Amino acid sequence: MRSVKFFIFMVFFGSCVDRLEIEVPDSTSDEIVVDGFISDQPGPYTVILSRSLGVSENLRNASPFSAREVTISDNFGNSEVLTELELGFYQTSVSGIRGIPGRTYQLSIVTRDGKTYESSPQLMSPAGSIDTLYYEFESTKPLSGPTESGFRIFIDSSSPGESEKYFRWKFSGTYQVETYPELRTVPCGQTRCPAPPPCSGFVGQTQVAPCECCICWVKQLETSPKVSDNQFVSDGKFSRVEVGFVPVTEWTFYSKYLVEIKQLSLSRDAFDYWRLVQAQSEGASSLFQPPFGQPKTNIIPTNGGKPVQGIFYASSIAEKSMFISRDEVPASIPLPSVNIPEDCNVAFDFSTSNKPAEWN
Repeated sequence: MRSVKFFIFMVFFGSCVDRLEIEVPDSTSDEIVVDGFISDQPGPYTVILSRSLGVSENLRNASPFSAREVTISDNFGNSEVLTELELGFYQTSVSGIRGIPGRTYQLSIVTRDGKTYESSPQLMSPAGSIDTLYYEFESTKPLSGPTESGFRIFIDSSSPGESEKYFRWKFSGTYQVETYPELRTVPCGQTRCPAPPPCSGFVGQTQVAPCECCICWVKQLETSPKVSDNQFVSDGKFSRVEVGFVPVTEWTFYSKYLVEIKQLSLSRDAFDYWRLVQAQSEGASSLFQPPFGQPKTNIIPTNGGKPVQGIFYASSIAEKSMFISRDEVPASIPLPSVNIPEDCNVAFDFSTSNKPAEWN
């Protein structure tokens, strides 16, 4: 029960990274890229600034961009200058500005050379509610390979009032894993010698303290944003919206699985942005993928600066969660075959040894 196959999880988590195809305007592009939002949930909120890369640079990671000042303000005269915690990473204070439905919010950026940028005012609409969260099990047999099983996750939700219904649904999952860092070894002459990390509680082969990195909780992230589609809505009710998929593997149901869904209200321009990101993410797996332009930004230069990419938006958030237990899996769960001799935080991406508050 305690063993996990080590090398396969890398493939699984590789599929959790969003693939966003953005057209590069020219070979010397160095546009600012903005990623930020504010919600009605407790802060802090973050705004991330970076530089886009020209094709000639042949690099995958954008370069962080540092501004002179980054500010979030509302239409009631409240504002907060964000703190740059690290290069290009800005955050509000825990007790700072907080989103309130019905108000509008705006992001302002002043660069170190005096260029200024502002987002369009973003109305924070009510989020409505997630009325029901449920799942359906499915099992398929590929032409080659073992049977693949999992749970498709659905919601029924409600939209408040008669206003236009623009929403984004965010899926995340959490599951528990267990590793054996006390078994870690390193080359030692012609053999291998014990080398447990300090968090294992072992010194050599002797346990001197409790293990702090044997059990971890791993996050499964959405592979693509999911935005509302009016084909699912009737009288303000969204029915049977598929928001995620949970594969049945030797590690996802080692214990049980926590499903968490957020329903975020969007302005029309934020909706259009995420809808194109969704189309790009889903189309990337199709041989017949249509050509996409880059998502339209809602942030504009106000004194002659270069165009920017990215989005700032304001969302009210409704949440719902549920556990799927190991006993609810109507199929055989693969048995772990190998003990992982490593710190669980190192062995699994998107993991933490801090037990989630929801876990019981």
